[in-house]
Amino acid sequence: MYEKTRLNRTFGKNLREHRESLGYSQEGYALFIDLDRAHYARLERADKNISLSKISALSERLGVSPYWLLRDRDDVPE
Repeated sequence: MYEKTRLNRTFGKNLREHRESLGYSQEGYALFIDLDRAHYARLERADKNISLSKISALSERLGVSPYWLLRDRDDVPE
């Protein structure tokens, strides 16, 4: 059984914040990053794991670092 980890939730939150900052819907953002909308939605809700290699590829597509996608902003001072 899949368990939502803090890291998965943080990744999903950061992904959602990036999407919203660009003004995309989930569907539009999924198209932008070349993912199926349902798959993207599961990542954003932390219902699905993602591999490090896919995080790296995704961060390149978004123009952010893998660290940016994984960083817990609630624990780290800006």
